[in-house]
Amino acid sequence: FRNTPFPATGWQQFNFYGPYVWNGTDNLIVEFSYDNPSTGVNNQVNCYATGSNKGLVNNAIDNYIEFSGAESIDVDATAFSGISNQVTVSFWSWGGSNLPANTGIFEGTNAAGARHANVHLPWSDGNIYWDCGADNGGYDRINKLSSANDFRGKWTHWAFTKNATTGQMKIWMNGTLFHSGTGKTKPIDIENFRIGAGLGGGAPYYGKVNEFQVFSLALDSATIRDWMYKDLTVSHPAYANLVAYYKFDEGSGLMANDVSPNATTAMISGAPLWGAVDATALYRNFTVTQQRPQVYFVRGVYSTTNDNQITTRDSVINAMHRVIAYTTANNNLIPVDTNYYFQSGWSYIYNGQTGAKIDSILIGIDSTIIVSTLNYYQKGPSRYEIMSFVTPYGNGLDLGANGVMWEFDVTDFAPILEGGKRLSMEYGGQNQEEIDIRFVFIRGTAPRDVLDIQQIWPLGNYGFQSAYNDDVFEPRQVPLHPLSAGWKLRTTITGHQQNGEFIARWHYLNINGGPQEAHWRVWKECADMPVYPQGGTWLYDRAGWCPGVPSDLFEYEVGLQGTAGDTLTIDYGLDVIANTAATNYLNCTQLVTYGAPNFNLDAAITDIKRPSGNVRYRRFNPACNQPVVIIRNEGLATLDSVDIVYNQKGGPTRTYHWHGNLDFLESAEVTLPVDNPTFWMGTAAVFEAHLVAPNGGVDQQSDNDTYAVPYNAWDTYTGTAIDFYWRTNNQPAQNIWRLYDEGGNVIMQSSPFLTANTVYTEVFNLPAGCYTLKFDDAGDDGLYYWAAASNGTGYARMRENGATRKTFNAEFGKFFKYDFWTDGNLIGNEVQRPEHILLYPNPSAGQFNLEMEGFVNAHISLEVYDLMGRAVWQKTIETSNIGWEKTAIDLSNCANGNYLLKIWDGHEMKIRDLIKQ
Repeated sequence: FRNTPFPATGWQQFNFYGPYVWNGTDNLIVEFSYDNPSTGVNNQVNCYATGSNKGLVNNAIDNYIEFSGAESIDVDATAFSGISNQVTVSFWSWGGSNLPANTGIFEGTNAAGARHANVHLPWSDGNIYWDCGADNGGYDRINKLSSANDFRGKWTHWAFTKNATTGQMKIWMNGTLFHSGTGKTKPIDIENFRIGAGLGGGAPYYGKVNEFQVFSLALDSATIRDWMYKDLTVSHPAYANLVAYYKFDEGSGLMANDVSPNATTAMISGAPLWGAVDATALYRNFTVTQQRPQVYFVRGVYSTTNDNQITTRDSVINAMHRVIAYTTANNNLIPVDTNYYFQSGWSYIYNGQTGAKIDSILIGIDSTIIVSTLNYYQKGPSRYEIMSFVTPYGNGLDLGANGVMWEFDVTDFAPILEGGKRLSMEYGGQNQEEIDIRFVFIRGTAPRDVLDIQQIWPLGNYGFQSAYNDDVFEPRQVPLHPLSAGWKLRTTITGHQQNGEFIARWHYLNINGGPQEAHWRVWKECADMPVYPQGGTWLYDRAGWCPGVPSDLFEYEVGLQGTAGDTLTIDYGLDVIANTAATNYLNCTQLVTYGAPNFNLDAAITDIKRPSGNVRYRRFNPACNQPVVIIRNEGLATLDSVDIVYNQKGGPTRTYHWHGNLDFLESAEVTLPVDNPTFWMGTAAVFEAHLVAPNGGVDQQSDNDTYAVPYNAWDTYTGTAIDFYWRTNNQPAQNIWRLYDEGGNVIMQSSPFLTANTVYTEVFNLPAGCYTLKFDDAGDDGLYYWAAASNGTGYARMRENGATRKTFNAEFGKFFKYDFWTDGNLIGNEVQRPEHILLYPNPSAGQFNLEMEGFVNAHISLEVYDLMGRAVWQKTIETSNIGWEKTAIDLSNCANGNYLLKIWDGHEMKIRDLIKQ
């Protein structure tokens, strides 16, 4: 019954938050205090039970599992065989702070690996996708754009249903219809099922999941609403259709128990974070009871008297002790009261003439002074961290003759950068890279004036327990500027030592008590860093940092919680989890104070991602297609449209009409189309972009409307004899490559039937234009990594006419992208659809696999000849209009040597070499 005023007269009703266990016979104890107008005391109520249910009232009562992007649950889908026309998948989820991202909270496929059930919650475009049922023409899908409030930072119930008979697919959010589609009649066949990521290992989910249920029936809205807040039991109307039910109540370990009648235990990959919901934060399983505890409040008046008076007389008054009481104000130690007291205890009576002790008396205790600890801090020069950057591992690292340059916006630090200041670099070791620092001043007016910046806690490296106990990073009262109109907290946290560096934990900031306003997971993926390869363990994810890139900066706008001239109470803490020993954190938290927005209508272009020579975007460059710019709304009015004019310096311009919805200081990445090769016929390798007519009006500040960035040129291939020559390692299932055209469409991709330690030659027979090759590794350790030597060694190269033009570093981590230009095919032999031929293993002892893609509805003649021109093997196949065609070639009865494979599709002859050895 928290936050309930105590009445002056009459009865007061108290609400007990639950559920709690109380059998009506044990004692339910309530400790409380009430608001005292004179002192302002307002204490929290504590409830607990005695007897057989002792301590169950305030304990955690509902568990969940949390996915950090590296965990997944593989479900034995044998029990899913009854799902063919109807299905319901429901669960509770709490999305992480990094959403929206490319996530898949679950995926189910048939035996051939075709998708039959999948949910993106959401994809990086903010859409929630529900895919279900498939045939040779693909899968059924419905999707809808959602807001971050739908999927991030709170518990939300989702139910995804399909009825292939009626053709209806629906998405339910918190028991209410979120989206629906009709005409979705493709049947459902699920034989593989994974929770927390896609079955291919991509699109991992970030967040918490609870109460995961699968039914072989499309539940109606009433059933979903009636059961979403409570445990599922045999009284559920569709219990006979329940095929899987994971409550995630285990709390630890790598097993998830299925409590449906099928009782299929699922295995968890990775290191899951188990969590529990406190009773006061419970969102489900509330229990209604007619029992109630009896609570009595007693108020009384007491007085004391002393009838025994003792009078003593001394010839000399004993000396009194001076006691000074202190307080603190603005971290200053201030005396507030001075009193004089006699010391209690034994005192002696002396002979006035001789000074000898002749007697003693006991001086009683009238009162007691309790000396307590007054916490305050010594003052010294204030230190502000303006950036956090951990230098890379040096072994095997080549940064080039000029190194690389990182840029940091330090506008927030303007108030403390004026005048003479001392600049230092700290926590660095010996033998690190040479570092140069310079300040660049950019003309223009900031979106809002920076009035002040305050360091909340002194900089330092502190252990987990000290931070958790508030020995450090304790609640601080921060005064606010009297002319301020807005405030922002900026926090950089990096974890160190074994458990601090390599264990993800949830951290929070709390303002003025109450619920935590900012709750985020301090964890950073390192396998996609732009500076690679490095020595050491550069690939391993870490708490808030990676070697060779800036540490993560978390920012939170305070908003209405602040009042000009008032104070903010700011607290920082961490959630309790296991393995807190050997855990240290560097925490830098600052409060920035701003004036009101300077403009009502101001669109800004803040960066160019593609093409760019900026080290931040090295993995996405060089680029010859799909330029990407970053725009931001720096005006008070919502930005819903703007024209983006762009070009290569000295070349023709294009205009893209952007539409969206950006509030003040919100940003968006915008991909710009390039529809003609003449776009790149400029005079210099500089990409330029300019914003025009925001919201159809006039921009109030022109200084931030234009951005230009130099870039490096892409590779150009002059003909058609281009191939991607690569070798798998011991983990071929982790790899997939895709080839994209200028419009971002996938035109070729790797075979789903890859073999370990095998060389593949992917022939690219392409029309003229720009293409992007993207190679992904689901294991985040590339084709080689010294710390995963058991995975073997692979390589990847681009060749032209058999000669290597580009060698990709095998230690690339998560992915690499490669843009290239080809002048295309000879006139009169233009390719209408890219064709893909794989022949492996080659050389072989006699068994070869031939895979072909892109031969649409063709009659294919296959023939193998020896070097004397004699046919030793032949076969005819009919291709379909989709997918891969796979054929085995058996030359085991032929002599060792070189052979030629001829492929004739009725229009063109293609020849490949075979080597039998």
